[in-house]
Amino acid sequence: MPETWTVALDSYRYPVDLRDYSRAAELPYHFNEALLPGDREQTIAFENRFRQEAHADRNVWLEVVFWKMYSQRGRREGKTATVRSAFERVISTPQSVLELVTAFQATRQKAVLKRLIAALGFTGRSIAIAATFPAVVDPENFPMADTRIAKWVNLLMDEHNAADPDGPQLVKPRYPQNRATVLTLSDFAFYDSWIDWCRHMSRKLTRRTERQWRARDVEMAVFTAWGDNEPHPNLRVNLLPPADGD
Repeated sequence: MPETWTVALDSYRYPVDLRDYSRAAELPYHFNEALLPGDREQTIAFENRFRQEAHADRNVWLEVVFWKMYSQRGRREGKTATVRSAFERVISTPQSVLELVTAFQATRQKAVLKRLIAALGFTGRSIAIAATFPAVVDPENFPMADTRIAKWVNLLMDEHNAADPDGPQLVKPRYPQNRATVLTLSDFAFYDSWIDWCRHMSRKLTRRTERQWRARDVEMAVFTAWGDNEPHPNLRVNLLPPADGD
């Protein structure tokens, strides 16, 4: 089991060129970095920089949104503009949004996540961008969640739950059976279970490998294992389920 997970994490790549942001020239101290090939080490450095500046600098929040949405060319500029507008209209400040992230981490309440979504300027129910920030602020304990992760869970959750019945159990996402195109607040039970499951797996993998695993690392391994983001199963790595409990 550990070998497949290690292979997946070591293979993680999410290449992003922040310089592709349309307003990068206006921000000489931001959007000037290329995360290529976008491996784990580069991603950790990106997370660390955000944490150092998040309390006061709105532009690092914009970088995270653009980074998160980078693979979606048709949406990354618009989503980044939404958050930029929220800060410009003083709907939110970096400190106030950071406090909401911290509040969600402490409470794990759906209502707090909904407030975080609104503070970022979004009027819909999509959770993926809001869920990115707890993972960047505290990757030891919080994974990201998006449709790619949900597809993997939909395909393999029964196998993994059955293999570790005494551990946290994954809850089935409502996506895509609800015909939504993104994860929404209706998927909160799945997201909440995903947090617990990734924490549990990180402890298990830390014991069984020669490295320290974070909840974020478990998610990165799953992201890699799913393979290309296609509607059909396209597994690149078969992540073997755990054989025993915690």
